[in-house]
Amino acid sequence: MTPEEIMRNNLFVIAQTYATAKNQAMTTVSKNIHGNQNFLAQYLAGEVAPTVKTYFTMVNRFRARWPRGTPWPKTAPIPKLGRKVDPGFADVVEKSR
Repeated sequence: MTPEEIMRNNLFVIAQTYATAKNQAMTTVSKNIHGNQNFLAQYLAGEVAPTVKTYFTMVNRFRARWPRGTPWPKTAPIPKLGRKVDPGFADVVEKSR
């Protein structure tokens, strides 16, 4: 399974759990989390692909709005891209938080 497929599956599990807990249609969830009511359907069908930044923005929005009492679903870890890390990268990440 590719990282893209893992991310797609993870987002589906998260979105479906959220939709069920909130008793919302996936189009409503898509509109609230992404801004486009058709995005999740298109993404899950493999018709569109967000940037990594958009993917993690959506996951963070789910986290911020997650319904109390609903456990976060189990998802597959996304593989790391490699062990080499640019020494300045950690500084950039810390400054963006």
